[in-house]
Amino acid sequence: FGQGPDDERRERELMESLRGRLWHRAGSGAVLPRVDLAAVRAAADGRGVLAVAYCWTEETVAAVVVGDGGPGRVVGLGPTRAVTALLGGLGPDLETAAGEPAGPLARAVDAGLRTRLAALAELLVTPLDLPTGRPVVLSVPGAFRAVPWGMLPGLVGRPCTVPSSLAAWVRTGPWPARPRVAAFAAGPGVPRSDEEVQRAATAWPAATVRVGEDATVEQVSTDAGTADVLHVAAHGRHHREHPSFSRVELADGPWFGHDAHRLPRTPGLVVLSACEGGRTAVRWGEETDGLARAWLHAGAHCVVASAASVRDEVACEVLPEVHRRLAGGEAPALALAGATADLPTTLVCLGSGW
Repeated sequence: FGQGPDDERRERELMESLRGRLWHRAGSGAVLPRVDLAAVRAAADGRGVLAVAYCWTEETVAAVVVGDGGPGRVVGLGPTRAVTALLGGLGPDLETAAGEPAGPLARAVDAGLRTRLAALAELLVTPLDLPTGRPVVLSVPGAFRAVPWGMLPGLVGRPCTVPSSLAAWVRTGPWPARPRVAAFAAGPGVPRSDEEVQRAATAWPAATVRVGEDATVEQVSTDAGTADVLHVAAHGRHHREHPSFSRVELADGPWFGHDAHRLPRTPGLVVLSACEGGRTAVRWGEETDGLARAWLHAGAHCVVASAASVRDEVACEVLPEVHRRLAGGEAPALALAGATADLPTTLVCLGSGW
């Protein structure tokens, strides 16, 4: 789409038309079996992880912790107003920090962000009394969707994964055998994106890399349909009104979230090194929707993405290390935790990360 008023109006008209068609489209009719607390406990114990389900009301926040050998425990976390006060400024703080402010402003922004993250951890993490280093599955309400969990004290360097629900995590099952084939693409206008994908690709014996004019929607779609791991470094845009039309910009135009459903085969892992790649909108019933969720819904085991911007030099350092660990046999959540232990980022493992 173009950027002028007529282009924007035409874009809205097309999206409304497509959304209207989806309302009249017959669904699969499939009804998934119910997943109860016993099934979550069995999955957590079987995979050696803790499952934490955050619960949210107008008055209070609590968490249910499962997988530490008992039947499960409920932990009160405090008043909702205290959490919302901290969440309200989190997004702006993260975006300001990613903009690389200089001098005294940089120090002030960094100090403010650290204070906010520490306060969030005191409310959401510390009371859980998690065993050191134990991997954690985090089921979170829509209001927590932008929290960079790997940056919270107590979770830094700890393998974490954030599924769309604990039921989805149980049904998806553990991370499959070591992936073999990786595909990489760098979109236009992103500093160091070519370097990022080329460095990351060296970890894989069988890797396809598309940069410049070669990174077209058709070519990247073809590569994605045969890859176990897909990594896209590009400008991303989250569409608030129509989240499934969130997209990354490739050489010849946008590649939409809903295009993932058109692939003959979905990669097990999708890495979206794109601003807003992990951003979501909250729908009815606390359901979230966006680019990362579209890939999970299409069948990806997990997606590594960020709801906030990531500095180019950080992505260029962290993500090649993630791929080195993946190619060495580590599951995505473990690879991300290991790569960010000394350099925490807003990147989060979504879906089933091990």
